[in-house]
Amino acid sequence: MTTGPNSGLGAHCHHDTLFEFVWDYQKRLKVILEEKDPAERELREALFKLVPPELLPPALVEAITALTRAWIAYVSSRPLVAGPTYTRARSAFDNAIARLDQDALHKQVCHPNCPWDGNTIFAKGTSVDVLMDGGTA
Repeated sequence: MTTGPNSGLGAHCHHDTLFEFVWDYQKRLKVILEEKDPAERELREALFKLVPPELLPPALVEAITALTRAWIAYVSSRPLVAGPTYTRARSAFDNAIARLDQDALHKQVCHPNCPWDGNTIFAKGTSVDVLMDGGTA
């Protein structure tokens, strides 16, 4: 896989999305820690993580690799040249995510008391205390 430890499939990169591609984990974490509501920061940080590639189906790993290569080509050349390749790679990634058993993967990679309700990580409150025995805060 061509992505490094700073990019890949991320869990809870945003409060309202279970899994998405993360281009720069450290940059996103910095945004969380410096720009998000202070009451949300600790919970966001606790839940945001990159999924180990070995837990992903080969088709998704291939789609991530193709997406990464296409993005590199896109930003290092003229968008009109690499744009169609990126669009195809993004579509393949989106299709691979759609086929992923997200609930099963979520159970493997996330905190056992994760408050994700299918819409948000803030379903039980914004404090990291919600991770303690499924409590509310």
